[in-house]
Amino acid sequence: METGTYRYEAPDIIGSQLPVVVYFHGYGSSAANTIEVDRNLVNAALERGYVFLALNGMTRNFEGAKNGWSVRDGQHPLRNEADFARAAVQDLAGELSLDLSRVLLAGYSMGGSAVLDTACHSPQGFAGFVVLNGAMWTPLPKTCVEPVQLFQIHAFSDTVMPLEGLSYGPVSTGDVFAGLKLVREVAVDSHTPDGFAVSAEMSCRFWQDSAVRFCLYDGDHTWPADWMQKALDWFEQRSGKP
Repeated sequence: METGTYRYEAPDIIGSQLPVVVYFHGYGSSAANTIEVDRNLVNAALERGYVFLALNGMTRNFEGAKNGWSVRDGQHPLRNEADFARAAVQDLAGELSLDLSRVLLAGYSMGGSAVLDTACHSPQGFAGFVVLNGAMWTPLPKTCVEPVQLFQIHAFSDTVMPLEGLSYGPVSTGDVFAGLKLVREVAVDSHTPDGFAVSAEMSCRFWQDSAVRFCLYDGDHTWPADWMQKALDWFEQRSGKP
């Protein structure tokens, strides 16, 4: 498209309108790498009848830059990533019959930051948001625009995007819990979690029947192999549609 590129893969059997996973890759990756290498993510979506739409990041013009996203980090943005994601869905809808009421926006690391920015500032067109090891960047916004459904997963021992935030030269990731608080304040009625779920894999807390869900796992910046399956379990529970 004029604003960027994407790759997609659809299920082998296409019946009625297809739900969609839209994915922001991590810093330094690409849409092609996602489709060709990160098959556990793609296959998790395909096996449930979703189209997997992998967005492609943009490289900033400075030494050592890698494929990333225009997150709200105080720098001049290269593009509006939320608009780009919506435009990619609409573009793909010209090729395939999509269920535009079931579009899940997911992202990892810096891609997760782009998901959080979209959820907070411009969530229209997406039914749910899933973030793995991502965080808002500073300066954090004062508030988010409207309630959203968010599932955020983070590694307890993450040193790339640690829970407390980290400076990268002139820019810094924000406190993960501070960003989650901004989403919660407009999405749920209470600051106190409505429930907890603790397993050998993750320790989770949730608000309003998992409309907002936050989980920690014992790991670093790498991801749990089944995180996309867990994301789709949550999304389908929230939508009531398999």
